[in-house]
Amino acid sequence: MKYKGELLLILSAFLFAITSILVKFVSKEFSGMFISLIRFIVGLILGYFILKFQKIPIRINDTKSWVLRGIFGALGMITMYVGISLTSSGRATMLSNTYPIFVAFFGWIFFKEKVSPISIVSLILCVTGAAFIFWDNSNYSKIGDLISLASGLFGGMAINYLRRGIRFDNPIIIYLSTCIFGLILIPFTFKEWKNINLINFSYLMLVAVVAFVAQIAMTAAYRYLSATKGSIISYTGIPLTLLLSNLFVNEIFKKKFFIGIILISIGLFFTIYIDSIKSRIKV
Repeated sequence: MKYKGELLLILSAFLFAITSILVKFVSKEFSGMFISLIRFIVGLILGYFILKFQKIPIRINDTKSWVLRGIFGALGMITMYVGISLTSSGRATMLSNTYPIFVAFFGWIFFKEKVSPISIVSLILCVTGAAFIFWDNSNYSKIGDLISLASGLFGGMAINYLRRGIRFDNPIIIYLSTCIFGLILIPFTFKEWKNINLINFSYLMLVAVVAFVAQIAMTAAYRYLSATKGSIISYTGIPLTLLLSNLFVNEIFKKKFFIGIILISIGLFFTIYIDSIKSRIKV
């Protein structure tokens, strides 16, 4: 199929949007940390069996990148789900999706990558946009908003190590690192296991499986797409989440929230544009 990569990524964005809404529903009975833990456990099991089915040896070549990707990736997912449980799913999705800005910022700080003036402008725009979202006169939790923004920060760091590790290790093996380090939540969520019944267990499994399929679809899509084009298509998940959260969770968005979205979107566009220029120069 000519547009296989594009279709896979749109499917991934749609599934991630559904995941955000499901997390909001399930968070009425379980904490964001517990929902994250279930996702890690299911992801670990499914990932293991996929590797076995494809007869891919479970071997780690770049240990440092694998470990650090796992730590920051787990923190990014945990704070994303905790953020959704505390604030609106739309706000959490928007704030966590600032991660490309942090990819560029941490690449400059820790990995000696060059930073352009436009990247600095992008960072300022995103910070300003986040400020509008934080103080849009809504009743949503500021702590939830802050945790969601932290998800973007951790995600930016995780992707820097993903970009390094993907050169030596299988994508699923790298993803398993996040699931393994996420198991640290077990002692912090131990009491919540007693609240599981057949119905909410089904919802927890649905969240975990949909999120895993979305992750696999995204991974497969990048076999056919450049990172730049993929980033642009992935952001279809933001308006999808906003629409679904308004329809099914009755979340309310103020004018300042949309101003924040516009500012962050412009900042992200500049970041993606710079990545596009860099990829052309390398070619």
